[in-house]
Amino acid sequence: MISWRLVTFEPLDVVINADARGLGDGSYAHEGDIFPQAFAGLLRTAILANKGFQFRGQVPSELREVAAAVGYEPEDAQAMRFRFAGPLLWGEGDTLLFPLPKVYRAPSLAFTLEPAESSQALFDDAMEGCRMLAWVSLYPGQEPEPGGAIAEGFLDAFALSDWLLGENREPSLFPPEKLYSRERRWGHRRAPTGVPQTGGLFSRSALRFVQKPMHRRLGPCFAGLLGGIGDDLLPDGSFPARLAGEGRLVDVEVRDANSALQPLLSEQFTQDVLQRILDSKSMVIYLATPALFRNGWRPSEFEQKYPFLELLGAAVGHPAIVAGWDRKKNAPKAPRRAVPAGSVYLFELKNGTSREQVLEVIQNYHGNTISEWDSALGFGLAFFGAGRRRIEGQTGR
Repeated sequence: MISWRLVTFEPLDVVINADARGLGDGSYAHEGDIFPQAFAGLLRTAILANKGFQFRGQVPSELREVAAAVGYEPEDAQAMRFRFAGPLLWGEGDTLLFPLPKVYRAPSLAFTLEPAESSQALFDDAMEGCRMLAWVSLYPGQEPEPGGAIAEGFLDAFALSDWLLGENREPSLFPPEKLYSRERRWGHRRAPTGVPQTGGLFSRSALRFVQKPMHRRLGPCFAGLLGGIGDDLLPDGSFPARLAGEGRLVDVEVRDANSALQPLLSEQFTQDVLQRILDSKSMVIYLATPALFRNGWRPSEFEQKYPFLELLGAAVGHPAIVAGWDRKKNAPKAPRRAVPAGSVYLFELKNGTSREQVLEVIQNYHGNTISEWDSALGFGLAFFGAGRRRIEGQTGR
């Protein structure tokens, strides 16, 4: 497992712009979150700047090792040590928050992964090839509504660890409105003379965090995990930086992550989740951050690497459109479709799967990245848990 450090990004401006690309006349920006690579880019820039890097001309010989560590040049990819996972959120009570798994449905917060057959409303041809078994675990007296919307919110590390262990307790949910609100900002493109251009109206998506109480050092803000980089390159402490599309000012703080991640990465949790996976003969993969897979929503490389696991189904939601602006080329980046954070995959252990095989999967990927692209830049942070199965005679719709 990677040794992570915690990073918080507290906005010092009113809003954070969630769109990292230029807008043409009359355009309407994608309603989305700040992309993971924007946070990774902020940290890589800070590491280089901390060592006196000038960001122009050739890399001085004394800074080549630092540049290689953060992957400054494409040819240095093999020497790149930098790892980032995010964005996550930092919430009330100085708590690291994770997106609610997309198996939960509102309003009851019962969770269910379906369908089981094509006659059901949620059948999706994209799932063809998966052996779609119903996977339902309900709290007493609660039934998910047919076609119910995916619930939104965030869990702390303790609640997420309970869910991964298969505990049937309703989670303590952090609703989005307690942390932030989304806004749209409108403007008008102007000619060099300052006159508004015809048809030049545009809008941008912005995010406003709730104000922190006077007695708290930090309010709700973005967070992430930094790995592979020691104090010699980026020491613990805080510094100002600019983030994302409009370069809004944020206060960045780097510190130890052990207490924030302990419920999910302790040795006891590893042993508990391993045993429960073996007992249920099924495994869950939960994505804490968006992931990029070559086969759309499906983690094909992971499946090929571990043939003793059979994919039964997934709850992935709508794809997140990942784009941005390439400053080197002064052109928009090609958009990609990412599996959104909170997505869940359910695997069955095939007959004959050993304890050692399951342990290898957990050691390689639990608390690590599973994304097939840009895994070092924030995508695909995964946590593993035990699957649930429908109890004989129990109904789920």
